[in-house]
Formats: sequence, structure tokens, C-alpha cells
Amino acid sequence: MTQKTPYIPLGMDLLIKLPMNRLSVLILFLWFFSCKQESSDSFEVSDLEITWSVIENLGGTYTNNWKITNQGDSTFPSSGWTIYYNHTVGVPVPETISGSLKVTQVSGTFYSITPTESFRELAHGESTSILLECYGSGIKITDAPGGLYLVFEGDEPQNIENFALGSFPPAEFMRRTQHDLVPIPTAESIYRENEYLSLLPVADSPGVIPTPRSVLPGNGTFEPGDNLTIGYQKGLENEARLLQARLEALGQFAQISEETDNADISLAISPFEQIDSEHYKLKIKPETISIVGPDTSGVFYGTQSLISLWPLPGSGIPGITCQTITDGPRFAYRGMHLDVARNFQKPDAVKKVLDIMSFYKLNRLHFHLTDDEGWRLEIEGIPELTGIGAVRGHTTDETDHLMPAYGSGPFPHAADNYGTGYYSQQEFIDILQYAAERHIEVIPEINFPGHARAAVKSMSARARRIEDEGSDEPKYLLHDPNDRSEYRSVQGYTDNVICPCQESVYRFIEKVVAEIVTLYQQAGVRLSTIHTGGDEVPAGIWEQSPLCAGFLKENPQIEGVGGLSGYFLQRYHQILEQQDLITAGWEEIAMHKQKDSEIMVPNPQMVDKKLLPYVWNSNWGTHDDLAYKLANMGYRVVMCNANNLYFDFAYSKDPQEPGFYWSGLVNTKKPFELVPLDVMKTATVDIMGNPIDIELYQDHEKLTPEAGKNILGIQGQLWSETVKGPELLEYYLFPKMIGLSERAWTTDPDWVKLPKRSQRLEGLDQAWNEFANTIAQRELARLDHLWNGVNYRVPPPGAVIEDGILKANVAFPGLEIRYTLDGREPNENSALYQEPFEAKKPVKLKAFTSTGKASRTSVLSY
Repeated sequence: MTQKTPYIPLGMDLLIKLPMNRLSVLILFLWFFSCKQESSDSFEVSDLEITWSVIENLGGTYTNNWKITNQGDSTFPSSGWTIYYNHTVGVPVPETISGSLKVTQVSGTFYSITPTESFRELAHGESTSILLECYGSGIKITDAPGGLYLVFEGDEPQNIENFALGSFPPAEFMRRTQHDLVPIPTAESIYRENEYLSLLPVADSPGVIPTPRSVLPGNGTFEPGDNLTIGYQKGLENEARLLQARLEALGQFAQISEETDNADISLAISPFEQIDSEHYKLKIKPETISIVGPDTSGVFYGTQSLISLWPLPGSGIPGITCQTITDGPRFAYRGMHLDVARNFQKPDAVKKVLDIMSFYKLNRLHFHLTDDEGWRLEIEGIPELTGIGAVRGHTTDETDHLMPAYGSGPFPHAADNYGTGYYSQQEFIDILQYAAERHIEVIPEINFPGHARAAVKSMSARARRIEDEGSDEPKYLLHDPNDRSEYRSVQGYTDNVICPCQESVYRFIEKVVAEIVTLYQQAGVRLSTIHTGGDEVPAGIWEQSPLCAGFLKENPQIEGVGGLSGYFLQRYHQILEQQDLITAGWEEIAMHKQKDSEIMVPNPQMVDKKLLPYVWNSNWGTHDDLAYKLANMGYRVVMCNANNLYFDFAYSKDPQEPGFYWSGLVNTKKPFELVPLDVMKTATVDIMGNPIDIELYQDHEKLTPEAGKNILGIQGQLWSETVKGPELLEYYLFPKMIGLSERAWTTDPDWVKLPKRSQRLEGLDQAWNEFANTIAQRELARLDHLWNGVNYRVPPPGAVIEDGILKANVAFPGLEIRYTLDGREPNENSALYQEPFEAKKPVKLKAFTSTGKASRTSVLSY
């Protein structure tokens, strides 16, 4: 009987034919393995090119294509490798993957691509593709996968540098659902959107944002000399030094002294003034400037208004018009949420945010320090929290660090790995003191029971270490190792929820809270509140946990698995109460499931617990009255409406504009148009751009007059999944934060009180036109001169050609528009658009600030 002979590929389809026997099989096996090993060793990852493209959005899902090409001379092998990557909208629809490669969700947003048995090696110039359908939408650069790297079996990971984003499909295939009416911006659509705006004249002296309550004009001008003096009353040295530093940033040298009588600028606390905390009175006379307030914070805000009025270097404005400003805030809580858990920001970046927050009179930093993808605060005695939970990189078991997330890549300490990093105790103390000097309270968030994966994995590693060492240290185990519950969080995790049925969880929380209290004490700063998170706890948790089964049997009053979230919140709340701290959390902490239903409704039983819910879920037409329901019930509330105040949402639907959009798009106007105590007054379109029927709100709950005091204030949110580095941090925040400060500080403008909806919207447009002019002609230049400049977004111009005549405009009137007619990119020296002109060629346009910062290019075909 003749034996069959195997055919083994070698090089370019060369076949070697050998008779089969035991020795030859062994030799062939060793030879073939060495060839495969040599193939992977000789292949350069830099020769691998991957292009990702969106083919079509299908309404709830989208089709995308991966094209993998070998551009090198060596063969890319048929097996023995894995490509890893992150993808926020990459969950494949089952049975939709076509091609010879397998896509697997490893954990959360972390995926792998591996070859199937049908995959064949790729010679020079050869390509293969994966076509698959994924849940969600693919309409933006931030929807693309990131952090790609390749691992050959037994080798170290290597970054895939040659990754490209293919072109997006035509507009008709870029609709998130069939109801999506939001256009992809074009030069023409931007022009139509800006048509109601007009250029307004600017007074010789700049104004103040946020808008003061009262401004009384005076006579004359205060012209600062070279040797300016700032005199301060005892107790106001901090405010004087900060004023001195900011004036120097504007080119004005000043000396400070604890002597107010002969000072050019005097700062004083005036107890006889019948005004409230944080209020101030700023008097500018030809010879002197005085700032008084009932407390240091009031005086500080008076100095910030003075900085707003101070002439910029090179402006040609000699001084400040005399006037008297009497001012104070509308809301006691004026906040900004900063997520440093998903992607880390170094202390200097945080301090810069604090500087600009204080300039715009915001007074709360909600510091999101922990989440699934990172734990960012050093806790004495628990080194694993930062040793493991603050580090991301390639791993198969997460014993040393966490897996990559949000494109952080394989190398834990690479310069561009924003997944790695934490604040040492001293760095955190420095941030607390820096904030306190600027009259900002830092509210730390330690998120439980969901969004806890970094802590869970860290404490699992700790438990293994202690067991191996035989140590008597506390393990602080946060999960039930025998839990077989099936669940999946919003971010795709199946292991990110702590187990509330074991005491080690509460010992851990007690330890962390005590350490945070100590850090605030060492900083000499008041801690009033800890934010507990409490959001997005997935269904299915704890149902198959033996620990919870036993715990519930011993505690029948908890009423089953459904009662464990409430039990955990009570225990967390008790720990904070023992430290005399307020328990804050996302809106879910004040909600429970309606009886015999999965619908979440306000929980009246928790009102007396003095919880502080932050209301975020405000999709138009569904949950936009939730803040009012809770306030009417007696809860104190901070409004964080996603529709208006989520700053990580994209400015527009332009595919090149970064950001999320799951609750709509948020441009600079969105926070400005928010009416905190009656959000329905400016609700015009839903998140898909469809007009909102005002009748929809007839059954919505209104905020009662007496419950208005329960709205403590408003807060902007910056989640950091797409924020990689301080430049993007600033791009998302500014100039959106300017509109936030206006709504948080200033009382409702007159247009809010108009009786008809059409009148209110007309009044809003007029008010926004004035505000947009102010941003363009005053605020952006000030952001350029202070804090070594700010990477704010400049809106691209709009343009149309009508009857052969080109017309152009911009969202912030007062910015320069420059253009080219020869296909080159416009720059500061390109032709300046001043009035409509005849255009017979394609036009490229950009908007420029007075300091030369540019927008993206708008292209208009003739």
C-alpha cells in the first residue's frame, strides 16, 4: 500500500515531496516548525498595512471592513500570530464575519484578530479582508479601532504603525438610524446654519464673562502705569498674589503689599456690605480700583472680572473704562467633571483646567478617579491599586497590569500610553491645595459597585500575593471567585462589579475613604462630599454568586438579589456618614425599580438619607424632567444633562470631528442655551435632529417654585474615552466651558421669560449672536495670552456660491476668514474675505483668530 505524501509550502509556492515514515515525519515536523519560526522572525511588522473602512450604517448596526496587506518582501505567516486592538463600537453581530480571520471580544473594548485554518500566508503585495457587521454606528474618526499591535507566538508585542482610516461612505450611508436628520456639515450647510448671525461692534474696553448682575458706567478711564501696586487686607494675600501673576501674564508688572490706602488696586473684605458669599463689588475709577466682598471667594471673583477687563498686550487699548460691577452667582454649585480614569491626565494638565475654571467662576471639580480602566490615586497600604490598576499594557492574565483600553497600546509606560498613570499622595495634595487657592472644591469619585474592574483586578492580585507570602495583611477581596453570574456592562465587561455580600468590600471602602480624608487633612483643605458613582450596574449581577446566595438566606429582609444594590448603597452611605461626608452619586442612587417592572423611577424612601444625585440621563422626550421629579420629591440635585453638558460629545457630525454622540451633539451653543429650571423652553430637536413636538411636554413634571432651591447647580462633564493627551482635553473643553460658566453664574436672561416659544427662540438667537461675538472678539484672545495658551476649537467657516457670487460666514463673528483659489491650504497670509465676490474656481476657506489659530478647512466647489 502506497503512503500518501504531504505537500508543504515553502517560499513562493515551492513544494517538496517526501515519502512518509516515522523519521521523516519527525524531520519534516522540525523543519516545518523552523521554517514557520524563521518566517515570523524575519517578517517586519512595519511592512504590515491595515486599513479600516466603514461601508454602510444600517440603523443600530454598521458594516465595516478590515483590509490587511503585506507590503514587505518577507511572507506574512498563515498562523502563530494575533492582532490586538481596542474598539468602542466593535462588538460583532454574530454570524456576520466574512473572511479567513476570526474576531474575538477579549474584554470590554479589547479585541483580537486571529487566523482561521483557511487563512493563507500573504506574500509581498497580497491582501486579505474581514467584512463584518458591528453594533452601533460608524460615522466618526473616534469610532475607528485604535492601539493595534501584533504578537507572534512566544514573542514580544509590536505596534502596528501602518494603520489607516479609509474614507467614510457617502452621506446617505452615514445615518445612525432611519430617523437621523442631522446633516454631515458642508461649507453650504454651515453657511445656512450661521446665516442669522451678524458682526457686532465691540466697545473699546472688553466685557466680563460670565455676565455680571449689574454694571453701572462711570466717567473716565483707569490707565495702569508701569509701577502698579496691589494692596490687600490681611487674609487676602493669596488673592493678591494670584491677581499679580495673571496681570504679569498680560504684560503688566505689579507689586503687592499689605497696605491698601495708597494702592492702585485694593482688595478688602467688607463685613458691612449686605451681600452673600461669593458676591463682590468692583469699582473702577480714573485713579484707583477697589474690590470688596464679604469673604475671600467674593474678592477672588472680583479679581477675575478685573482680569477680564484688562487690556491685552498689543491691543492698543490704553486702559479700562470706569464702571462699577456688583455681582454674585446664581447657583452655589458650578461644576466641571473631569474623568482621568479612562485616560489619564498629568497634574499640570489638571491644574491648568483648575486655573481656567476659576477664571470663569466655576467652583467644583468633580474628580473621576476610578473606573473599569484605571485607578488613579495612591492609597497607602494598598500598592496594588496603582501598581496594577493604574497601568495598562499587553497581558494575557492581568496579574501585573490591566489590558489595553481605548487604544492605549501594548507598552505600559510608553509616552503615548494615556492608560497608565496615577497621582501620588503628594501630587494629589498639591492639586487639592492648588484648587483651594482658586476657591474650587475637589469632589473625588470612587465608583462602586459597577465600573470597578480596575479595583477588582488589583485586589485579586493582592489576594494572590498575600496567600503566596503567607502574609497577615488584609486582602480586601472585592469579588466572589465562585460567582458564575452572566452579565455584560454597557462597556462590554463581564467582570467589573464588586460583590456586596462580603465584609472585605466594606473594609476596603473604609480604608480608602479614611485615606482620602487624611489626604485632605494634610492638604489643609475641606472635604465635604465623596461621589460614589453607582451608575450603569448591569442586569444579571450576583444571581449565581454562592456568597450572595448565603448572605441573602441569612438576611431575608433584603428581598433578594434585586435589593443588593440598595443594601450596598446604604453601607457605603454609612461609611461616609461616619466621616461626616455627603454621599453623592449619579442619578441611579436615588432610583429604584418600579414594582413588577424593570423601569427605574425616583425612590421616595431615600430622600431622608440626604443623598446628592447628579442627573445626567436627559434624552429629549424621555428623561428630561428627571431632575425636577427628584427635586420636587425633596432631593438636592446637580444637573448634568447629557444633551447640553457632555463636553466629550462631538461639536458636529463631521466625520473628522472627534467625540461621542450617543445623546446628540454638543457645540458651544448647547450649554449656553440650557435653561436649568425649565429645560423644555429651548428643546427644539431631538438627538437625531427631528423637531420636537411641544405637546410632548404636557405630561412632563414641572419644577415647583418651592423645589427650585433643591437644584444646587449645573455641571459640565468630560468623559475621557476619546481624550488622549492635554491638547484634546482642552479642545473638548473650550470654548464650551465659557457657555457653561454663563449658565451657572448668571440668572435667567430676559428672553427666557417671554410667553411664546417663537419669541423665546428668537430671543435666544439674538443673545447667542452677542455671546458668539464676545467669544470671537474677546475671549479667545484672552485664552491665548493666559496659561501659556489654550488649545480651543476654532469653528470652520461656511460658504455658498449664489449666482456666481461667493458668500462666507463663521459661527463666531469677528474671526477672520481667509481663502485660496488655487487648491492650496489657506494660511495667515492668504486672501482675507471681507465681502461677497465673484468666484469661478473651487474655494478653500479657513477661520483664523486674532493670534493666528486656525480652524479646519472648508471646501466649496464652483
